[in-house]
Amino acid sequence: MAKIGRNTPCPCGSGKKYKKCCLGKGAPLTGVPTLAVVPRSPSAAPSADAPSRELPLPPHTLARAFEKSEHYQRMKRHHPQRAAHYCTPGTLARQSTEQLIAHFAKLGVDASRERYLRDAEHESSAWAIGEQWRASIEHTLSPYWQDFVTLGACELWNRYLPERPSVERLDEWMEDGYERLWGGDCVGACDRWLEVWAHLRPRLRPEMRTVEATASVFTAGEPVYNWIQDLVLELTNAAQDDPRYAEHGRQLCHAVLAQFPDEGGLFRINFRADLGEFLYLLGEDEAGEQMLRELIRDYPESAAGYARLAEVLGYGPTRARGSLDVSRAIELLEAALARPVEDAQEYDLQARLRELREHAQYHNDSAMPPTSHDTERATKAADS
Repeated sequence: MAKIGRNTPCPCGSGKKYKKCCLGKGAPLTGVPTLAVVPRSPSAAPSADAPSRELPLPPHTLARAFEKSEHYQRMKRHHPQRAAHYCTPGTLARQSTEQLIAHFAKLGVDASRERYLRDAEHESSAWAIGEQWRASIEHTLSPYWQDFVTLGACELWNRYLPERPSVERLDEWMEDGYERLWGGDCVGACDRWLEVWAHLRPRLRPEMRTVEATASVFTAGEPVYNWIQDLVLELTNAAQDDPRYAEHGRQLCHAVLAQFPDEGGLFRINFRADLGEFLYLLGEDEAGEQMLRELIRDYPESAAGYARLAEVLGYGPTRARGSLDVSRAIELLEAALARPVEDAQEYDLQARLRELREHAQYHNDSAMPPTSHDTERATKAADS
């Protein structure tokens, strides 16, 4: 396969630069991923200071994934009677509230709005309410009706409390964001994920000083550690054409850095670098450079600050603005390699430097005034 430049269009067809899309994920994607009952890949390779992400999927995530699976879809097409033995989120969503309440009443559960609001007053998980109801039922339930109680509780939350989404609803929105992204709608993914963040942020308590600590208030099919980095990446992509997303990105980075002071070094380094880039995207070049220079000062042995500032200077924060100062970008990478920084290979600094030099040479050649030979040749061409 031919070498892919960091700043060339990604071969997956997303329209983004390779560095902002599939770089760091292994082989470039050639199509839209299909939904699978496994956590999605993070935007970048996991770092040594990142906590383990091998967590079991929540049951509500598994239920949605099963309903969307090819196995269940084939069953519905070829064995509809067998498929009817499974209670799924979609089947309950198609029932009226009155029908759901009536089914619960037959099981001995009061699922009225008044009762539900009392149970949900100090709760954020609809599934937890369903488990409480299931435990209160005296007789043994079949698998279908066991699933009905928990999934039905989730569906009723969506109807009774739409202004305060449950954990399960936020997980569904997070998944919807990924599906929009896989469908090529970066802006739509950002909009959906910003909704998730707007509802999640107020639930984070001061003592939750690492991302892993958020599991006590929110669990989803994608770990928050991965998702929040995917969000900041897609905000930089969306901000290429709309500065509003750069402002969202700035606010997100400030909030994340303030909320998670005990998170691992690389996580915080990346978010500080992201904040510097968002400042550039907002046209605040001086503040952006100061942020990235401070990152280099605080972590002189890390390549992150050098690499990110060199990217912005060498290629520009947006396609429209173009290069800011290629010479200074080259000097930054030369300084990082001369030090040398500890993770030069991980950041591929040699390749970055080589590409920047080629980039500078191309622009120098393009800017050179025409020679007398060039002028004579152009004149002859015009006469002919």
